[in-house]
Amino acid sequence: MRCHPRARLALLAAAGLFAHRTLSAQRIDVTGFGMVAGPRSTVLNQGVREVIGGVWLGAAVQFRRDRWLLTASGLRGTLDPIENTPFQSDAGEEGIRVSFALRSRLSVEASYTARAFRSSVGYQRWDMLGLGAAMSVPLGDSALSADWCVSYLPVASASGRSSPSLAVAAEVGVSAAPRRAPVLVRLGYRFERFDFPGEPAEFDRITLEVGYRIRQ
Repeated sequence: MRCHPRARLALLAAAGLFAHRTLSAQRIDVTGFGMVAGPRSTVLNQGVREVIGGVWLGAAVQFRRDRWLLTASGLRGTLDPIENTPFQSDAGEEGIRVSFALRSRLSVEASYTARAFRSSVGYQRWDMLGLGAAMSVPLGDSALSADWCVSYLPVASASGRSSPSLAVAAEVGVSAAPRRAPVLVRLGYRFERFDFPGEPAEFDRITLEVGYRIRQ
């Protein structure tokens, strides 16, 4: 049975609220996030640069146990024409990310993202599998940190396009975690590059996340 995108976002939010009771015996820390993002998609279509962008809203749930970190997220919204396209697109993405900390501020991760665009001219789905490394550096105070991540996307496909010869992604951001409040605030920027034969594509997004933490 197919689940409506809004229902999936509701399930993510519900998981963040109730996971504490079901997982407390396993000593798992849980954080539920509300998210607002400004995505932009740029593609080269028969030599013409087409750009769309807009606002997405969504939610995420993050589970941490020892060195492991699991994050599930969903975003959805409307992308409006910016350059060389008259078409508005209903778009969104869902993803899951698993990280393992090698050291206190260095980790390796694997991720899967499904992204879709639907407009009056058709439907396109993107599927991406990423492998990467991430690092966090304190900004003079343990409550503030700068974060970065680089990923290689060995599997990246878009319906109607050939496989890219290279697909990579990079993220940078800042995080604030007040000591006396169970709140986590993150502001991040993500950039993706896909070298499709003769038609490269880029996707970038700035995202604000505000989360509530439940600690064991």
